[in-house]
Amino acid sequence: MKKLIWLVILSISGSVYADANLPPQTISRIETGWGSEGVYLSFAENNKVEGCTNSRVLFERDDPMLKSILSIALSAFHTGKKVQVRVSGCLNANHKGIAIAVIK
Repeated sequence: MKKLIWLVILSISGSVYADANLPPQTISRIETGWGSEGVYLSFAENNKVEGCTNSRVLFERDDPMLKSILSIALSAFHTGKKVQVRVSGCLNANHKGIAIAVIK
């Protein structure tokens, strides 16, 4: 019984901590995918979370916040400000982006 309780606790806690913040970085490139999968952000610093082999972040095209995310990313890109991106795991080799914030 104790083993079952620990197994449940560990499986729940793993999903809670799946999201991570990348360190503040400077956007070096904003692009769309060739297959219209969404918007990619590339960074000068190339920081990545363990498990993802590419430092790019993909915001999927069906993300309800995509227009707002793209607006913030473009503003930061044109002003040279750093952004902090929240990611939730990997999509293929890229980070799956879920949020963005401009850092002053």
